[in-house]
Amino acid sequence: MPPPPSTGRNPHHERPQAHRPRRGRRGGLRGLALAPAAGASAAPAPAKHASVTVQRAPANCPRTYLCVYPRTNFKGTPKKVRSNNRNLKPYGGAFNYPLSAYNNGSQCSVTVYEKPNYRGRHAKLNRGTGWRLIGSNLMTIYSNKWCVR
Repeated sequence: MPPPPSTGRNPHHERPQAHRPRRGRRGGLRGLALAPAAGASAAPAPAKHASVTVQRAPANCPRTYLCVYPRTNFKGTPKKVRSNNRNLKPYGGAFNYPLSAYNNGSQCSVTVYEKPNYRGRHAKLNRGTGWRLIGSNLMTIYSNKWCVR
């Protein structure tokens, strides 16, 4: 069988095909973008990430904490952190499969990283805002740092 016709381009430099949504642990689709809540006003955030202003923090997210949830819309038992953390991987739970997060910090934004030691993809979550759907932008949250400029 003859090889397929050449496009004249190196196949290693082809554009990747569109990413299909992944299924989460519980079978639900994991979205492709951080989705703002309906009716909420958008707050400044890095490109490809959208945080939303929520009128008040989720009831199970104490003041001064970053809360990371295993389900969308701040549902489920959150993992809570309030200082810089180089490695959240051993704590598992929502850090392994974050689907929503809320920054209930008292002073500044928090940057969350996909890998330990502040490495990998990252996003800044402004104080008093949350992500109702993290999706595949951050597949894990394994480190965090407060007040990064």
